[in-house]
Amino acid sequence: TSICFGTSILLTSSVTEGIVWNTGETTPSISVSRAGTYFVTRKGARCDVGSNSVSITIETRPVLVVDNNLTTLC
Repeated sequence: TSICFGTSILLTSSVTEGIVWNTGETTPSISVSRAGTYFVTRKGARCDVGSNSVSITIETRPVLVVDNNLTTLC
């Protein structure tokens, strides 16, 4: 999943109880704005029950080059 530079994305788990994200948060949703792999793990009574992950990449800022002969910018 890619997001634009300077924005964030909301990651939401379908499980709402007994979860922990690799960021340490225990809420069903987290907002991320940095590139990386994020995963959520569901904790059971005795062990980890399951997990899922998503990789986030950041698109670079576009570069605008203005020509001196340019008179209109739409």
